[in-house]
Amino acid sequence: DDDDDDEDVDDENGDEALNGSDQLPFEEFTSHIRTLGWFVLIEEPLSEILCRETERFIIKACRSEFETHLLKDMCHWLDNVALGWLRTILSGCISASEDTVQQGKFEEWKARLEFHVFETLCELRIKELFDIITEFPESCPALEDLKDCLARTHEHRELVASLRHAFALRLLHPGANTAQILDVYISTIKALRLLDPSGVLLEAISEP
Repeated sequence: DDDDDDEDVDDENGDEALNGSDQLPFEEFTSHIRTLGWFVLIEEPLSEILCRETERFIIKACRSEFETHLLKDMCHWLDNVALGWLRTILSGCISASEDTVQQGKFEEWKARLEFHVFETLCELRIKELFDIITEFPESCPALEDLKDCLARTHEHRELVASLRHAFALRLLHPGANTAQILDVYISTIKALRLLDPSGVLLEAISEP
């Protein structure tokens, strides 16, 4: 179906991002790293590459796309592309006799990258929240993804500060008409109730 086709395309794009054709042959590179015991030297740059490519992929796939649940797709990409690439790197760079070390490293990086997916999408949606609110209720999928991300990252304070700034910059200025302001406030109440049924976020944003 169309969703499967989209996922295939996304996986291919991710594969392209994480592979290069003009570099030292992969097996030869990992063999040198394993023989010399240099994996510890490439851990930091490897981590930076994985985090950077994860951010790039999420921003490209999710920016301004509010009407579809995308968090699950991002986790799918992580599992099937980024973590697959990571497992291949680890198995090539760490001796098979150190299987426990290899698995431990994989689980450590998996947890780090999974959190990074939630954090990156959360920060993107926080920056876009004013636009998400103005497109409510069609943007409910983006709000539901943001709610799931906030449950992991706890960036509620950043959300409040960002949205208050967006209101001041884009809504509460002399050129805004009363009807527009009322429409946005009504959508804000509905959107924030979806994000946080307790009402704490709405109360924090409404403070003078």
